[in-house]
Amino acid sequence: MPIFHFAPSSSEFDVPKSLLLVRDAFRYAASLLAFIGVCFVLSWLSVYAFWFAAYGFHSVPAVRSCESVASIVLLPVRIVFWLFGDFFDQTAPLTDPMSYAALNAVLLGSLLYSCCRRFLFGKNSSSPSGAA
Repeated sequence: MPIFHFAPSSSEFDVPKSLLLVRDAFRYAASLLAFIGVCFVLSWLSVYAFWFAAYGFHSVPAVRSCESVASIVLLPVRIVFWLFGDFFDQTAPLTDPMSYAALNAVLLGSLLYSCCRRFLFGKNSSSPSGAA
């Protein structure tokens, strides 16, 4: 049973196929944007994890554990920077942390969305309106 079950299926009402496609596209787009939004907050917290941990906990083990979690969260953008080499500015985390967090949010959110799409929308979510 998919998590998002908003309306009855098309067999109960005579709904045009185009409206079902629009509804499904809206659900997919809204879910993707929600994943990216949550990942942006997570990425932003990860960029500033050292400062949050140092100010909040005042202990070296807490700072190190927050930094280790932050390095895992920021792994997608670090891999992209490593793959593109000199194409991207390698000082982005220091000079422009918001774009760094935004790029990581898009990468991580898209990755998580693609992994969770089947669980959110059912087994046939890759085809329009769940049709086989």
